[in-house]
Amino acid sequence: MKRWMLDVLVGITSIIALLLLFLVMPIIFSPNYAYLIGLLLFLLIISIGGFLIRKVPT
Repeated sequence: MKRWMLDVLVGITSIIALLLLFLVMPIIFSPNYAYLIGLLLFLLIISIGGFLIRKVPT
C-alpha cells in the first residue's frame, strides 16, 4: 500500500475516533475533562499512526 493511502486511512480513522471519543468520554468523565482527554487521545492516535507509516517502505 502506498504511503499517501495509509496517511488518508490514519486521518479518517483518527477523525472517527475523535467523534466517538467526544460522544463517549462525557459519559465517563465530567464534560470539562472529557473533551480535553478526547483531544489528547486524538493527537496521540494520529501521531502514532504517522510515526508507524514513516517506517513503511515505498
